[in-house]
Amino acid sequence: MNKAVPWSIKGVGFDAREAAKEAARRSGMTLGEWLASVIADKAAELGVESDDVDDESRLEAITARLAKMSRPGTAAAAEARKPVRAAPPPPPPRRRAPEPDPDFED
Repeated sequence: MNKAVPWSIKGVGFDAREAAKEAARRSGMTLGEWLASVIADKAAELGVESDDVDDESRLEAITARLAKMSRPGTAAAAEARKPVRAAPPPPPPRRRAPEPDPDFED
């Protein structure tokens, strides 16, 4: 499977796609990065390892899961639509204390 070829998933509605785009934006990721992260996290949660299935099986499984997530009224759809919390900003850099002036004596 060529990883550079764009793909689409039948059955993923407009609302689900827009929710994914917004979640990706809030996470500071591209849509593809965010989808890959969410899919990998969910697969790991279900105990699925990437070596467990071939490329065709992976694509079919992902398609089925995303289609299920996009169905209104399902728990998966509700989970997908939850607001995404942005990571807190990093703390400001620590400043070092100034070096004592060698020409100044107490």
